Amino acid sequence: MMRIGKISFLAALLASCGGQSPTTPTLVASFYPIAYLTSRIAGDKYEVHCLVPAGEEPHDFDLRPSGARAIEDADALFLNGLGMEGWADSLSPKVKSKAHVLSEGLDTLSIEGRVDPHVWLDPVRYKEMGRHCMEALCEIDPKNIVTYQMNYGSFAAEIDRLIAHCETLSADFSNKVIAVSHAAFGYMADRFSFKQLYINGVSPDDEPSQKAIEGILEAIQTYGIDTVFFEELASDEVARRIAEATGAKCESLNPLEGLEQDEIDAGENYFSVYKENMRKIAEARP
Repeated sequence: MMRIGKISFLAALLASCGGQSPTTPTLVASFYPIAYLTSRIAGDKYEVHCLVPAGEEPHDFDLRPSGARAIEDADALFLNGLGMEGWADSLSPKVKSKAHVLSEGLDTLSIEGRVDPHVWLDPVRYKEMGRHCMEALCEIDPKNIVTYQMNYGSFAAEIDRLIAHCETLSADFSNKVIAVSHAAFGYMADRFSFKQLYINGVSPDDEPSQKAIEGILEAIQTYGIDTVFFEELASDEVARRIAEATGAKCESLNPLEGLEQDEIDAGENYFSVYKENMRKIAEARP
């Protein structure tokens, strides 16, 4: 059985760096979906440090001194790209030389003229990001090429099973419309044939305009939407107010930007959360 690499978040990172050289080869990944993917491909050959701690929203994350030290000590840095890691622009040329942007070359979507960075929410694109990670690790550590290729094969096969599961759930999604607090689900909607109506834009901290709120209120009535989805790691205040005003219920939908520590402790991961998201979408009206 393949052994999945360990992902350590910032608390463990603080303890493990401590100004000393790590005893285990390390990789650093920017936030949860990148760290999870990297750990799947790296297996037991590396320990993977996730810069954004569990339960913290990554859009406005600022790189801390401990994270900078971890990057300096690591063999490589893995990023999503597409504007998710604004702090990466200030990295030194030396650090940038060992950074790998996993979204490179992917087709992207846009929202209100801005590139949508949430590419990991399309399993097909996420599988391609896994291939990019595998190729990078084969270059960094060629003596373990077979291991990385096998780990990628296992990851890709699980992605294919997830896609088949979601295609079955979404078979009758032709008229499916969901209302979300944060426009994070465009790639998921594009892949599985539903439409997202959003309150906030690409970032969950975007301030919604009165026009946007009025549009959501009208759309909820027009489409018969019975659920307003909010993001666990961001404020749900506006979503709850809209739900109360329309008689809809409020429900969480996880854009997989990060997991809470109790979810990680319970064994939740990209695949289990993705399936739960699809279940909630399938059960929501219309």
